[in-house]
Amino acid sequence: MSQTRAKRRPDPLELLQRTADGVLAVDPEGRIVLWNAGAERLLGYPAREVLGRRCCEVLEGCDPAGNRVCHEGCHVLVMVRRGELVQNYDLLTRTKDGRPIWLNMSTLVIPGSRQGLETTVHVFRDVTYFYRLQELVRNGHGQAPEQEGPAEGVVEELTRRELQILRLIAEGLNTKGMADRLCVSPATVRNHVQNILGKLEVHSRLEAVALAMRRRLLGRGTESTAAREGRPWDGRR
Repeated sequence: MSQTRAKRRPDPLELLQRTADGVLAVDPEGRIVLWNAGAERLLGYPAREVLGRRCCEVLEGCDPAGNRVCHEGCHVLVMVRRGELVQNYDLLTRTKDGRPIWLNMSTLVIPGSRQGLETTVHVFRDVTYFYRLQELVRNGHGQAPEQEGPAEGVVEELTRRELQILRLIAEGLNTKGMADRLCVSPATVRNHVQNILGKLEVHSRLEAVALAMRRRLLGRGTESTAAREGRPWDGRR
């Protein structure tokens, strides 16, 4: 006589372990109960060093205005306890080795056995690129003297493919991402990037995008669309 075995319901935290983005989860007291491989890759802390610690002690994050938002009276946990939805937000923190990093944080709640025992999950991506880009544009890096309108000479000098790659850089794609999007090899993308840097007379991809934005080479909305989508950019060529 055959017996039907009850299927074990998948543990949501186990599923989140396999997520490529950074994921951390905290209990109602704000203590970390999950720290996945993506979180370790982005922030440098292995799970054994953060599990059981308060999230605010690890992140010590600030908002774009410089206000400290990570503290024991975490407003996110307060909203979760009240049953309110938490909108995604950007957080400035530091990696284990002290490097500043901007994270775009999305929050979801796993219900507990009763109210007040929820698990709060933060899913995050590195959006440092977009803040660095804004700083470059704000400080005027890459701006040619008396150059405010479109640079027709530069537009004519850049090939159609180079303009396409420049727009993809502004969207936050790295070399592999651009190669996959264009169905070419990473080496081909690197060659195009080097040509772009030479023609624009800049030294980095960030400076190239900042200059292109100031000279209106990218069209409207390129960088804002990427920022809204929270695409990560690791700076690799």
